[in-house]
Amino acid sequence: MSFTTTDNLLPPLLQKLIPYYILVLAVAVFYSGVYDNAFLYDDRYLIQKNSYLHSWHSLGTIFQTYVNSGALRTGHFYRPLQNVLYLILYQSFGESTFAFHLLNNILHAANACLAYMLGRKLGFNPWAVFFAALIWAVHPLHTEAVTYMSATADTLGTFFCLLATVIVVPDFAPRKFWLAVPVAILGLLSKETAIILPLLVMSCIYLLSDRRLDPRTYFKTWPLWLVTLGYMAIRFAIMPFTGKELLNIDPMSVAYGQHFYLRFYTFLATIPAYLQLLVWPEGLHMDRNFAVRLDPWFFEVKAGFIVLLALMAQVFFCRKSKRPALSWGIIWFACAHFPQTSLLIPVNSLFLEHWMYLPTIGLSLGAAGAIASKLTNGRIAKAAGICAAFVALTLGIATFKQNEIWHDPIVFYKNILDRGEPSERSRNNLGVIYIEQGEYAKAMEQFQLTLKDHDLTPETHQNIAALLSKIPDGQDHTQEEIAELNKALAINPNFLSAYQGLADLYTYKGDKEKAAFYQQKVDELKKNFEP
Repeated sequence: MSFTTTDNLLPPLLQKLIPYYILVLAVAVFYSGVYDNAFLYDDRYLIQKNSYLHSWHSLGTIFQTYVNSGALRTGHFYRPLQNVLYLILYQSFGESTFAFHLLNNILHAANACLAYMLGRKLGFNPWAVFFAALIWAVHPLHTEAVTYMSATADTLGTFFCLLATVIVVPDFAPRKFWLAVPVAILGLLSKETAIILPLLVMSCIYLLSDRRLDPRTYFKTWPLWLVTLGYMAIRFAIMPFTGKELLNIDPMSVAYGQHFYLRFYTFLATIPAYLQLLVWPEGLHMDRNFAVRLDPWFFEVKAGFIVLLALMAQVFFCRKSKRPALSWGIIWFACAHFPQTSLLIPVNSLFLEHWMYLPTIGLSLGAAGAIASKLTNGRIAKAAGICAAFVALTLGIATFKQNEIWHDPIVFYKNILDRGEPSERSRNNLGVIYIEQGEYAKAMEQFQLTLKDHDLTPETHQNIAALLSKIPDGQDHTQEEIAELNKALAINPNFLSAYQGLADLYTYKGDKEKAAFYQQKVDELKKNFEP
C-alpha cells in the first residue's frame, strides 16, 4: 500500500498534503467539544490567578520566575514560553476558555503532523506512518495533555522536540544540528524534560546508521548536548532543584524520595499499567493514587520486570538488523519517559497519563513500521489498513466522550472520586465549586472527608475558613476562621494565603497590631516571588 493510488486524479503536491489535512481534521473533530470546558485544577493558578498575564510589562519577569509564581505559589517548574503564550492569549481574549483550548488543539494537530513527517523521513511505510500518527492523535490517553489547559507545556515541549528531530533527520548533516539548536532552546524553555532531545536524535541515528554500534557515530550530536548541559548548569546554579521539593510530607513520600529501590520497584509496576491504558484506555482520570511498591514480589512489579526484559531483549537481538523499527520505538519511548520515572531525580507523582504524550509517538511509529514490514501480501496489508482505520475511529469516539467529562467541574472531580481515588486535591476543588454554588453543606462534607483521610494539606483549612465566612447563619465565625488558618500554618509555615487571611481577619476585628504582624509576613513571603 502507498499513497500513489491517486496519481492520475490529484496533483503531486495535494497528494502529499492529504495525510496532513486528515490528521488536522481528526484532531479538530474529536476535540471539538472542549472549547467551553471549565477551568480546572492548575488552570485557576496558571491562568485565572496569574498576575503576570495582566500586563505586557510582566514579560521580563516571566523569564526570571517559575511558571506559577504569578499566582504567588511556590514551585520549581521553569516554563517561561508557556506563560508567554498565556500572556498573549490573555491580553488578546481575556479568560476565554475557547482561546486556551484552541492553543492546545493547534499544538496537538501540529504534533500529529510532525509525527507523520518524522516517520516518513525515517523511511517507514507511508500508510503505516499515517495510521500510527492518526491513532496517536486521537488516542484518549492523551486527553490529559491536550484537554487540560494547563498542560500546554506537554504539547509545546513535544512540538519543539519533534521539530528539532525532523530538522536533523535523515542525513544528520552538521549544519542541520546548528539549525536545531535554537529549536532545542525553545523546547527547554517550554518544559524541562526537553533535555532528552539529544537522546531522541541519537535513537534516530541508531535506526538509520549502519554503524549504530560504534559510539563515534553519535558524536555528531554534540551541539545539542552542549545546549542541554549548558541549560542544566545554568538551571541548577540559578534555580537549584533536587526533586525532593516536589514530594509530599507524608512518611511514604519521604521514603520514596530517599530510597532508590522503592522508586525502581514502583517504576516497574507502572510499565504494565501504562501498557494497559495504551491497549485498553478505560477509566482514564487524573490524580491516580498509584501506590509505592515496597518490595519486588508485587505482581505488577514482577510483570513490569518481565516486560522490561522482553523489551531489552528485542533491542539486543535486533541490534544488527538493517532497520530495527520496533527497537527504535522502544528506545525512543525509554528516552522520552526516563526523566519521569524518578530513577534519577524524584518527581511530583508516580503515574500520570500526560507523561505518555511524547514517549508514545516513537512507540506508535516503531510498532507500525515493524508491522508494515511483515505485511508483504497486498490483501492482508489492505485488511490491516481497514482495521487501523476502525481502531482510529473507535479511539476518536472514546476521546470525544472522555472530553465530555472535563466539561463540568463537578462531574470531573466526582469522576476521580468515584474511581476510588482518595484525592485531597479533588475533594478540595469540589468543595470550592460547591462554595461558589452556595451549597455549603456539601462543601463542608468534602473538606471533612479530606481531613478524615489525613490532615496534610493546608489548603483544606484555608477552604474551611473561606466556607465559614460565607455560611448565612447569622453567627460570627471569625475565631473559627482564625483557628483554621493557624492549622494551615502548622502544616506549612510559609503558606502565604493563610497569612493574608489572618491579616484580613484581624483588620476586621480591629486588632491593628496582629493585622500588621501578619501583613508583614505576607510582604516578606511575596519577596520570594520577585525576580
